[in-house]
Amino acid sequence: MDTKIFLTYGHTEGSLLGYSCGKKNNIHFAHQVGIVEIINNKNKAAKYVGEVVVTGFNNKVMPLIRYNTNDIAKLYKHTCKCKRKYVCASEITGRTNSYVFDKNRNKFMVAPIIFNYNEIDWSIVKKFKIQQKKIGQLILNVVPINNKQLFKINNIAKKIQKVLKNKFVIKLKIKKELNFTKRGKFNYIKQQIKNL
Repeated sequence: MDTKIFLTYGHTEGSLLGYSCGKKNNIHFAHQVGIVEIINNKNKAAKYVGEVVVTGFNNKVMPLIRYNTNDIAKLYKHTCKCKRKYVCASEITGRTNSYVFDKNRNKFMVAPIIFNYNEIDWSIVKKFKIQQKKIGQLILNVVPINNKQLFKINNIAKKIQKVLKNKFVIKLKIKKELNFTKRGKFNYIKQQIKNL
């Protein structure tokens, strides 16, 4: 079957809408929904890769102005074949807080690995969180469904270490509970390294 697949991208805040046009798989940000900027860490327009910042047009009660989404995008610098004059991203690469730093201080996106359910079986776990406090070291905090599964949980830590090609030391910590943030969200990855 010859079927086209279209990509979409957005947030529950409704301040942006991104979609592929059918000519290319680039994400086109519709300026009818909001203004999209891709900025670098100096709050200036990024040349290649940066954070997606949005100002939405739809929320008249509590508008979001230059809202930092924490999403990282690669800019598409050429004019798309569809000729629309939208800001385009060739890829949404992840979230700023989804990066960790390996032994050589290289930035590494860990979310695609831990959410690869073909490789890692999280069914024996109630909650988990990856923490990084030191370069090249990850803490895997796990709340098990029951203590009979501790051997299998230890194997999850070994599997993550193997997939990460031993660029990190993985420390496993069994917890009774993992808390939500003050905003009521649960972050699976907590990056705590500053001033790198």
